[in-house]
Amino acid sequence: LSGTTESMRIDENGLLGLGISDPDAYLAGARNLVLGGTSGDHGLTIRSASDSKGIIAFGDGNASSDAGHRGQIQYLHSSDKMLFITSNANRMAIDSTGVGIGTASPSQPLHIKSLHTASGDTDSQVIIEDTTAYNSSPASGITFRGAFNSGGSVTNLASLKGFKENATDGNFAGGLSFQTRVNGGNMTTAMTIDSSQSVQFAGNVGIGDT
Repeated sequence: LSGTTESMRIDENGLLGLGISDPDAYLAGARNLVLGGTSGDHGLTIRSASDSKGIIAFGDGNASSDAGHRGQIQYLHSSDKMLFITSNANRMAIDSTGVGIGTASPSQPLHIKSLHTASGDTDSQVIIEDTTAYNSSPASGITFRGAFNSGGSVTNLASLKGFKENATDGNFAGGLSFQTRVNGGNMTTAMTIDSSQSVQFAGNVGIGDT
């Protein structure tokens, strides 16, 4: 038609494109609705009342049962909180305080709440796994960082690391090391606990003293 611009298309397979003329060209299983354009910013907005929530639901059964909404993403406007739901139960929440896993009310930037879970012969709530090859010193750790000057520059201050002690195939002897840092220096190992539970100290140790 002369003088008109197409803004919506429904093709012969029932695929809907908003600002998109070829919804069938996108990822199979994720193209029932395709919106956007080839330039500029595009998006989707769900408007709700200030005391209500916006919801995206995922179902695999009758809408009259929880099979109709087993997975959900919810935004609660009354508390400015985002919820992520699987198997019809809240698994993660994000609010102005932080990220809650297993809790909808995080009290720290990262708050994990759950029963401890057996992993091999230990129990934990968190697993950190290194994908380095078995014979290349795999080690998983946590690094502690902080600002060190008035300009807000940040650096590594200390770390905790679990490591494989050897490069032998099938040998999973592991140890734990503690790294600290002196002013002007690099991170160095201050203490190591090896697989025999022997403790090695790199410097002086104070007990009941600072």
